[in-house]
Amino acid sequence: MGIDVPTWCRSYAAPESTAATIDKSELKKDIEENPEGILIIDLRREDFEGGNIKGSYNIPAQSIYGYEGISKIVKLAESTKVNKVIFHCKLSRDRATRSAGWFQDYVKKHNIEDIQGVVLSGGILEWVSGGDDYTQLMEGFDQ
Repeated sequence: MGIDVPTWCRSYAAPESTAATIDKSELKKDIEENPEGILIIDLRREDFEGGNIKGSYNIPAQSIYGYEGISKIVKLAESTKVNKVIFHCKLSRDRATRSAGWFQDYVKKHNIEDIQGVVLSGGILEWVSGGDDYTQLMEGFDQ
């Protein structure tokens, strides 16, 4: 078992940047209309159960602090030519906001202007609360 979220938050410096947010309906529209323009990063670790949004990458937040972890996500975004990287976890309060903030710090420092990191408001729990219209866009969904 890895480090718990509160300990993880206390262990690393807060980001300087605050990432924008995206609500579930806006993300759903992006998935349906422009899936090649987005990259979804699911930051859950032990709580990664019950399914994930189709096409998302499971990269536990505990593995991405610092430029090495963030730079891998930036390189993935650049190689797939996306312009929006969406971060989420269970509730998108701690792991997602910090990770997206670190992402924004990185792209600002490296003058990368065509990729933005954003947070899915309410995380996967808010996503699932949208009902069948949202859960049909998941893999392995299990209530």
